[in-house]
Amino acid sequence: IGARREDIMMQFLIEAVMICTIGAILGVILSIFVIFAFNTLSTDFPMILNAYSVLLGLLSSMFIGVVFGFFPARNAANLNPISALSKE
Repeated sequence: IGARREDIMMQFLIEAVMICTIGAILGVILSIFVIFAFNTLSTDFPMILNAYSVLLGLLSSMFIGVVFGFFPARNAANLNPISALSKE
């Protein structure tokens, strides 16, 4: 009720970016385990994971969080707080 529209929008954008970043970090951890298992089972075609791939994945995930979090954040910032609270 006391927050400005910019504060609400920023809160939603930060939440979207954090969710995407956590998902990207979990994806990197899972891919490390999959690559380790694949390299253990198969020696014909070794898989590698370099820092560039990890960084590119994290940055693209953050970008996706901003892009797809913008419209819900804008809609939430434009809501009338009284009508939004009365629906709950």
